[in-house]
Amino acid sequence: MVAAALVACAGCESTKDAAKPGVPPVTTGSESGSGAPTVIVRVGAADPLRVEVAATEEQRELGLMDRDRIPAGTGMIFVFPRAEHGSFWMYRTRVPLSIAWAARGRVVGIAEMEPCRSPDSANCPTYPSPQPFDTAVEAPAGTFTSAGVKPGDPVLITGALPTPTG
Repeated sequence: MVAAALVACAGCESTKDAAKPGVPPVTTGSESGSGAPTVIVRVGAADPLRVEVAATEEQRELGLMDRDRIPAGTGMIFVFPRAEHGSFWMYRTRVPLSIAWAARGRVVGIAEMEPCRSPDSANCPTYPSPQPFDTAVEAPAGTFTSAGVKPGDPVLITGALPTPTG
């Protein structure tokens, strides 16, 4: 997926949401078998997503790298210790992704990101957030743009996020 190594953002301020009745808010394990905790996230008008949580520097740097597919309805939420400007990249990410950057529970920008096939990370483009952010959500390509997600839309999180580190 994307490595957030170029970013150092802030703690997520989550808002509880009954994204889908009957869906447990926090679990461990995921479609990838990573064992990472998951929460439900709703970004604007997009369908709710069950996302893996990346709250440590190591988890954020690895992101969704080296995966052959990201199933519909899934993704990853990146939680940072402080809000800052930052960029994501697609080094070693095999599938196209949508990203929504957020600050204080509101979208500040979205982008569509293409895989970088270069073996040299220096040759991979970066995708900068237009404003400082404290969380970012990645999902399969088109997830946010096809739902009409835009800056100012709410980011609702069902489940407790760990305190970010790094």
